[in-house]
Amino acid sequence: MVRTLVLACLLLVAGCSLTGSREHRDADTDTDTGTQRPDSTGTGTDTDTIGVTVTRIRLGEGTVTFTVKVPAGDDGCAATPQARVLGYDTTAVNVETVVASNLAPTCQGGKLSRTFTTPLDLQGRDLRVNGVLYRPDATGHGVTACDTTLGCNPPADRCDPRWTRTVIPHNDLPPDKRTRVVACHAHWLILDVTATTRDGAQQHVRWFAELDPQRRWLVVASTRTGGCVDVRLAVPSFPLAYCKNLTPPGPATAG
Repeated sequence: MVRTLVLACLLLVAGCSLTGSREHRDADTDTDTGTQRPDSTGTGTDTDTIGVTVTRIRLGEGTVTFTVKVPAGDDGCAATPQARVLGYDTTAVNVETVVASNLAPTCQGGKLSRTFTTPLDLQGRDLRVNGVLYRPDATGHGVTACDTTLGCNPPADRCDPRWTRTVIPHNDLPPDKRTRVVACHAHWLILDVTATTRDGAQQHVRWFAELDPQRRWLVVASTRTGGCVDVRLAVPSFPLAYCKNLTPPGPATAG
């Protein structure tokens, strides 16, 4: 009788132990193969707003249609592009073109063209897009990019300071320089230039410029002396009357 009771108790304890081990093993299986949390190892779904390049602009009645280059790839690489109005001034409406993108490694920047139309009434103003100024062309539906220095209404007089400041040099000088117009005629320009080097030293040089086929001032000769010798060697047709009495170049005080 006693032996029977002891055997029953041993069997009961063994069964409890086996049951407990099975429950623990099942719990480990659930942890190892459980559902992964979203985005725990992926690229995520965060997006950034990035600027996009404009390739075409068309004007409508109270609308502007843009064609832009956006990243190509999965859906998250480029949402619908937008034109955001940054502000208005007396002459232009300022706009930037942007698109939302998750910038995933698989996105290929600037590979896909997208065209979209946005309500925008210029009310006679020019249009500045991503820092570039445009004005309506002769058709009224397209645009023409304006000169970055002269704007949309450059003066006809090439001796106007806005033109003489755009002179294209043919030699290297430090970027810190000042110019002074010595003489300006219909086709010829003489400038004195003072450049300051990094160590503070000043260089004085004279530029002789003529209008190129695009009617911009192009430097054709330079000198550090007076008179006409250097310019006439470079350009024999340069008028003698414009340079024969010139003294060596001095400090230029104008910007």
